[in-house]
Amino acid sequence: MNKIITHETAVDVCALKPELRQIAKKLSTFPLGQFLLKNRGLNGKWTSYLIHTTTSENVTENQLLSRSPVILATRERFDIFQKQLMKYLKPKTVVASIPCGVMDDLLTLPQVPKDTVFLGCDLDAESLGEVGKRLLVGQNVQLLRQDAWDLGIDKSFDIIVSNGLNIYEEDDERVTDLYRNFYKALKSGGVLITSFLTPKDAWHDYNSEDLAWQKTIFVDILQVKWQSLRSEEITREQLKSAGFEVLDVIYDKQGMFPTIVARKR
Repeated sequence: MNKIITHETAVDVCALKPELRQIAKKLSTFPLGQFLLKNRGLNGKWTSYLIHTTTSENVTENQLLSRSPVILATRERFDIFQKQLMKYLKPKTVVASIPCGVMDDLLTLPQVPKDTVFLGCDLDAESLGEVGKRLLVGQNVQLLRQDAWDLGIDKSFDIIVSNGLNIYEEDDERVTDLYRNFYKALKSGGVLITSFLTPKDAWHDYNSEDLAWQKTIFVDILQVKWQSLRSEEITREQLKSAGFEVLDVIYDKQGMFPTIVARKR
């Protein structure tokens, strides 16, 4: 479940309506678009690419990177995660990223207290391999290939950061079960930093034309499944049911991809 790719079959471009087929052909002219057409979703490497790459010489890719509302919100969410994480980092803190992808959320922090331990957990072997390539001398990093819903870890982490699982899961109870696994894996007083995608009625300050174009790409052509939307109220209740106390909710400028911070009681 940790591998952020939603389908195993590529998009059948020939089966698309003519106007969608033309856009799909434009997606096939750059590597990110090719990956999306083949996998209908993102892995750790390409999620990192979206976060850190803001422009492109390819016209279609540039529109995707610089104007897609959900990508802009994802980029802002990443920055919010790191700022929140820095508030709770102390010497000898054990931090887990689940799913870790290529572990950008931890490995690109501007400064890390002494003896901090990072653990990256993901089911995607390719992403874990990318983490290994990026490690620097002196970084205390452990890697685990494991399903987030079946961690089997008890009271081991001071902080867990988690982005990208709940937005693929439609079943609310399954999402609550995910939070229960995180609760069990945290030490007493430990902190969870996670996120959720809000329903459209909570969105604001977005460009309607860009939102429509984004829908054409991600819904009409790719039919991605990162559209499991939940309100702040529902997310708070899920975390409460798992045993957490919600400390803070930080919204991005468009109100699309809020960060929520919770503590194990």
